[in-house]
Amino acid sequence: MGMRYLDNIGVEFEDNILEKDLSDVMRYIANEEVVVFREQDITAKQFVDVLRPHVKYSNANHWCTHPDHPEIFRVTNKKIDDEGRMGFFGDGELDWHCNSPLNERHEEIVALYCVEPDETCHTSFCNIRKAFNDLPEDIKDKCRKSSIVLRFKNNTIYDYKDYELKGAAESNKKRGNFIPKRITKMVKNHPFTGEEYLYFPYAFYHKSDKDLVEYLKDFVLQDKYVYHHQWKKGDVLLFDQLIGLHRRTAIDLKSVGKPNKPRELYRTVSWYNSW
Repeated sequence: MGMRYLDNIGVEFEDNILEKDLSDVMRYIANEEVVVFREQDITAKQFVDVLRPHVKYSNANHWCTHPDHPEIFRVTNKKIDDEGRMGFFGDGELDWHCNSPLNERHEEIVALYCVEPDETCHTSFCNIRKAFNDLPEDIKDKCRKSSIVLRFKNNTIYDYKDYELKGAAESNKKRGNFIPKRITKMVKNHPFTGEEYLYFPYAFYHKSDKDLVEYLKDFVLQDKYVYHHQWKKGDVLLFDQLIGLHRRTAIDLKSVGKPNKPRELYRTVSWYNSW
């Protein structure tokens, strides 16, 4: 089946994902950041099975876990329990970020499956690996010599609801891998390609060279490094958490014409060394 490059970054495969050896697409995820499979008619079980045994932890006992498949987070604005709670990141805008920067082991590959789309909301992805390669050499060297301090309290990516903060804290405590404050290098080597990449979860930066951070934000968020994905039912999208950032627009209730238009994505996670 065919493959095409998306706008600016990313690739799209025409294959049925159930018939695709995903180990063949790891190099595209590690280099292009985003891999898309359209029009996939699969169940929650099939979505998990495609990634098994590479999914390394479950979210058991988390309120937004799929009832039959604890490897799946439900990212939805539907009310999914008796307490009237929505899924994680149920509504509202999500600013540029990468996931789990304060976990002892960062999430590396995230897979999303669109169960119900919303035409007023899209997700954008920024390939920082490509941006880093284009930086002036003196800025690259400055980044290589820089360490950053990350703190959860500093992040402003989302207006968290109380139950989201409580649920995340309980999940992190169970897995025992959350560090409220950590120091890490700004430039690292990718576990799959071995290439340098800029690790840039700037929304969590606590102590940093502000002038450098502002310069990098302006540089990496240029349109030529960004892909905007408009979700359609049946989309499966895999993306690299290390070499990129992503953001989500909020639901535009006025244009929809009615509140609480249902939308739902299934989300699960894996790591390169399991492939």
